[in-house]
Amino acid sequence: MRNTFSCFFVILFAYYSSYAQSSSDYFRKGKEQYDSSLYKIATDNFTQSITLNPRFDSAYHYRGYCYFKLKDTIKADKDWQTAISVNSRCNIARFYHASVKYYNNDTLGSIRELDTVLYFDKYDKEALYVRAYLKLELGCFESSIKDWNRYMLQNSGNDTAYFNRGYALDNLERYKEAIKDYKKSIEINPHNANAYCNLGNIMYDTKNIRLLYCILIKLFYLTLN
Repeated sequence: MRNTFSCFFVILFAYYSSYAQSSSDYFRKGKEQYDSSLYKIATDNFTQSITLNPRFDSAYHYRGYCYFKLKDTIKADKDWQTAISVNSRCNIARFYHASVKYYNNDTLGSIRELDTVLYFDKYDKEALYVRAYLKLELGCFESSIKDWNRYMLQNSGNDTAYFNRGYALDNLERYKEAIKDYKKSIEINPHNANAYCNLGNIMYDTKNIRLLYCILIKLFYLTLN
């Protein structure tokens, strides 16, 4: 009797091992097609992978992204939500789900999803950048600045990040800090016309006419190019 049960479990183990392997094979094929931008064919393979392993979070995520590239946002978001339900730590699916919330005009809902992404990975640069920008858009300037600070600890060469933090500081009337950020943005990207404009506005408000004149000349030459 013991030998009969042993054989049964060996056969059962072999069956489920081949089952999982088949799911991995389909996923691998789908990923190769995804990397080659063959999104329609890739969705078929990811679907086969999911059929064989319904808890394969990465298969849901990649199929969701394929649907997104095929302009089917509803199916894409459904897959991203399923990936999250299967694995709450599937940060990349949660990040894209947050993006869909934003495009559906649910900015606060998007921020909440990004909060969770950063709970699981506080160094996620993309999530930090987007959350900082959304807070800026909502007028939550102090909170936005904190996120820009964290983001810049990892990426100090992004001119847009300096511009956006400068804009937040500008709105809080912390002009000296804002000027420093606008100048840094221009140093990284000398063609950042928005940084020149905002810097010029501060110079005008603070009656710094000489520097305002220099900025206007620079803007004039930028428009010629």
